[in-house]
Amino acid sequence: SETLAINGALATVFGITATVAGDGHSITLTGAASHAAYQAVLGTVTYENGSVDPDATDRRVTFQVNDGLSDSPVANAVVSVMAVNQAPTLDLDLDDSTAAGTAAANVFESGGAPVAVTDGDVQVGDADGTTLASATISLTNAMDGAAEALAIDLILAGNLGLAVAFGPDDQSITITGVADHVFYEVLLTTVTYDNGAA
Repeated sequence: SETLAINGALATVFGITATVAGDGHSITLTGAASHAAYQAVLGTVTYENGSVDPDATDRRVTFQVNDGLSDSPVANAVVSVMAVNQAPTLDLDLDDSTAAGTAAANVFESGGAPVAVTDGDVQVGDADGTTLASATISLTNAMDGAAEALAIDLILAGNLGLAVAFGPDDQSITITGVADHVFYEVLLTTVTYDNGAA
């Protein structure tokens, strides 16, 4: 996923042939041209890394030129690689059986039993990892005040090694603990909503 590139069109203008190795790790320039021409073409060399979770070790790119008789000393360029965390994704109903997009939907009937908040096919994704550290579930518009509450399977949470904390009036839930995505997916399917208002 790591490659070097060069402006081949500019090289051609100067009568220089640029050949990039199949793995993209080396470039060879050939053809008699002025120092200025080679300087211009060498100045277009770029490095790219397509990994979503790259090794952060500095990369060393070496340059060497030849005047037809002798090689120059090797000159080194250093590329620092900075890994950027990719935010996880969350779909509460993967097959969209209850709601489109990443949402989920259900119906609570007054006086009825608590209902599931998510569908049974919750999916978490993360391009650069397979674990999560926390999740937060919040009831953001409790129109009936403290009569509305969220719940979760605490026994399952304990078996999965995850800690659960409830906010005021049980209207928010925070799950903590580094664990595989699957553990969080399973636990999130147990979140329920209840409304005790008459």
